[in-house]
Amino acid sequence: MTEIQSAYFVLSLCLLEGLLHLGFWKHVQWQTDLLHFLFTPKIVLWIHVYLMAPLGALLLSLLPPMDSPGSLTWFDLIWLWPIADFCGYLVHWLQHKIPFLWRLHRVHHSSTPLNTLAGSRSHPIDSVLQQAFWYLPFFLYAYKDGTLDAEEGLIILTAATVYLVHVVMIHFAFPIGKSIEWLITTPSFHHRHHSINARGNYGLQLTIWDKIFKTAVADRSPVMEYGITPSLPLDWLKHLFPPPAKD
Repeated sequence: MTEIQSAYFVLSLCLLEGLLHLGFWKHVQWQTDLLHFLFTPKIVLWIHVYLMAPLGALLLSLLPPMDSPGSLTWFDLIWLWPIADFCGYLVHWLQHKIPFLWRLHRVHHSSTPLNTLAGSRSHPIDSVLQQAFWYLPFFLYAYKDGTLDAEEGLIILTAATVYLVHVVMIHFAFPIGKSIEWLITTPSFHHRHHSINARGNYGLQLTIWDKIFKTAVADRSPVMEYGITPSLPLDWLKHLFPPPAKD
């Protein structure tokens, strides 16, 4: 998904939220979230391209090629996807448990309303870490023979696009989707994760990990308050250098 396509997708959801009387402009934090939407993804992309990609290529080159026939195929997504999602669940759980990681991740949780634009609020390193863990199984399997061809790259890019679109959608302003959250994460499921100082619902795409590891939020009633305590200042630059967490 190109930056232009991503912008159209997010802005379309923002427009829908506005038509349903919950527009992003109705809260005082929308300017901060807009700066995150415009600039944070670019920083994330730069880190991926100029740091993570060369570092990943170096680490993969150190791995001995596996004597395994075939390459990454579209069929492999069926079994690799749950593995990738577990990696995403694990790093998300760690982001809430390790003080330094929480210091970065709480930027994402600092928005008091939850909507599509607010979902863009995150620390660049926090986003890179979460995405890298999710992509890791695909790259490891594709590179098992010591090479990565164009078709494998397309498959990984497609998986990454679906992942990123889903991440945007679960921040939709309206907590819909309760009927299907027994399997996949939905706005209703993720809203409970963003409730004030919540502890649970760490799944990124599948909800099974929260059930297996007993981290699902049992209370399914509507969320009345979002955010963290203490709150963070409404300043994009200060979000890049968040103070140590006191909670």
